[in-house]
Amino acid sequence: MPSDDAAIALGVAVRRLMDLTVLTDCDDEVVRDAAAAVEVICGRLETSLRERMPWPDATSMRRGDRPFSPVIGAANPLAPPVTVVPQDDNSVAAEITMRPIHEGPPGSLHGGWVGMLLDQILGHANAAAGVAGM
Repeated sequence: MPSDDAAIALGVAVRRLMDLTVLTDCDDEVVRDAAAAVEVICGRLETSLRERMPWPDATSMRRGDRPFSPVIGAANPLAPPVTVVPQDDNSVAAEITMRPIHEGPPGSLHGGWVGMLLDQILGHANAAAGVAGM
């Protein structure tokens, strides 16, 4: 299994690729060449696969350490970069950088992401306040 650092580096690179995929204005030849190069990379990665996404241990989960989470995972290219910081008053503060791949209406965040992010941050707030539950 790759280290978290290696998995995060791949997640960051693929997140950039996803942004470029929806923003590129290159001609067909460049886009088809890029697609072929990505297929080569996929072939290398699929030589060793897990059955499912790895889950961290219970202590890491309590800290909010979920590198493969589709909402906050730095190793998951679908997730926007998110930082959640517990505050001294048992609340949390979050900083989220949405990307072009999260756009819904032109120039705006897709509403589905709003619901997912609120769900995630409220879970962190529960944990910071010492309240069990989802």
